[in-house]
Amino acid sequence: MFIARCEKMIWIIERDST
Repeated sequence: MFIARCEKMIWIIERDST
């Protein structure tokens, strides 16, 4: 679950950075 949360955070950051 923790890893999934990290992945989601990174996904959001990457998406926001776009």
